[in-house]
Amino acid sequence: MKLSLDEKIMGLSLIWKEAEYNFPFWKRLGDLDWDKAYKEALQKVIATETIREYYLELSRFISLLRDGHTAVWFPKEIYEDAGLLPICIGLIGTKWCVVKSDMSHDIPLYDEILTINGISVTEYVSKNIYPYCWHEKEDSASWQINKLIPVVEYRKAITLQTRSGLYRIEATDQEIQWKQQVGMKPKEKLTIIFSSRTHTISTTNDNIAVISIPTFMEDDLGREFYENMLKIKNCKGYIIDIRNNSGGNSDNADYVVQAFIDGEFTYSTDRKMVHIGSYKAWGKYQELDKVDQSNEWFKKLYDICTQQYFEYGTEKKKINECPFTLTAPLVVLENESTCSSAEDMLICFDAVGRATIVGAASYGSTGQPLAFELPGGGGGRICTRWCTYPDGKEFINSGVIPHISASMSLEDLRNGYDSVLDEGIRILRKNHC
Repeated sequence: MKLSLDEKIMGLSLIWKEAEYNFPFWKRLGDLDWDKAYKEALQKVIATETIREYYLELSRFISLLRDGHTAVWFPKEIYEDAGLLPICIGLIGTKWCVVKSDMSHDIPLYDEILTINGISVTEYVSKNIYPYCWHEKEDSASWQINKLIPVVEYRKAITLQTRSGLYRIEATDQEIQWKQQVGMKPKEKLTIIFSSRTHTISTTNDNIAVISIPTFMEDDLGREFYENMLKIKNCKGYIIDIRNNSGGNSDNADYVVQAFIDGEFTYSTDRKMVHIGSYKAWGKYQELDKVDQSNEWFKKLYDICTQQYFEYGTEKKKINECPFTLTAPLVVLENESTCSSAEDMLICFDAVGRATIVGAASYGSTGQPLAFELPGGGGGRICTRWCTYPDGKEFINSGVIPHISASMSLEDLRNGYDSVLDEGIRILRKNHC
């Protein structure tokens, strides 16, 4: 497929427009001149010869906004044409490692990567991949990196130098048979008492319940969890494991939150940018840096003209279907892939001091993205909500900081040992149970 000049310009202009009027984080971006960036990107997209090159330039442009809920996705045909790498890489601590590998390759899982194509892996990712994706939290960006590498390299082999050897890797359009990874288990013996696609409940020998929730996309979660609450009503402590939970519907997360908080709770605190055209028109006749911001009218004019005028919101919720409240001590496990509505859950608990949060800082992005179609079959989204803690504390691009830091080491991963879950159980026993 070849895009017309009009289509190329329209797609870029749509990103510019939706960000200009809806993106809430302009103040965070410092000296970014969005109009200037648009003009520079315009020349680049006009010069593209393929739809793949075009979407890479759109990705480069939108990534200037540095937000995890703001991105471009490519047409399906581009991903299919570029293929998939038979490995996935990830940041474990400070080291880039092979975290998945196809059966046909003899690269050991969790092998440390030293270079890609002859340069350090850090330099390769920084120079070749980061321009096209959000990466403010490097440990949270690996899923984007793995999708982008075959698109950027497009049918070129890449060379990996790892601790164990030198490997030549090519993308494939064949189905990948991933090596069976060792299942992550704690040393603690757990007994499963319920398991479905929405959640799993296990218990320790001394009656601590471990509730693992892989996603908040499943709308049956609330109903199923409430049906299971009697089974764990008398447990002496609870662990909610939302590591690698990338979010979904925040309503589903709220059902679980309500089970541990008695009565009404705050589930949303945000600001949303408001544009009022007349004030921007009046602002054309003002020297904005000299207006008297102690005057209410001029303050409003200044804020609108500088994209800093917001509608503030704090929403509370009480779910009457919740049968009762679980009051025993609670630990919540998080990691760098705990994202979006899963972070909303963390903030609900953290803000009222209901849980001890254990793990690594979460993804650092949530909000309500505005999605739109782009020429050629791809699409984009712009974040429209600046979410914070109820007291205004920030977590965007830094994540929800755990009360107790814990991460699995390379040795843990290679041995299939879930040391973080064991740490959560230990903390419950030491401090509460």
